[in-house]
Amino acid sequence: GMITAVKIIKTKNKKTMASLELEDLLGSVDVVVFPNQFERYQSLLACEQKVFIRGNVDRQEDGKSKLVLDEVMPFQEKKSE
Repeated sequence: GMITAVKIIKTKNKKTMASLELEDLLGSVDVVVFPNQFERYQSLLACEQKVFIRGNVDRQEDGKSKLVLDEVMPFQEKKSE
């Protein structure tokens, strides 16, 4: 999908994490990027960046779901495989 929004968040421990909106042809999903993954993949987490994201679904009590990022790969890199 394409990253359409990025919100940078500082944790209580002064670490940086992010909240993303990822959109594809079927809809959009909120993605949570915890500090370790943010540090590792920061260069790929920009608006209008096309990426593949792998993670786990976190179902909320209000019925909404979020994706917790485990891995991100640039679209161009995956496309060539």
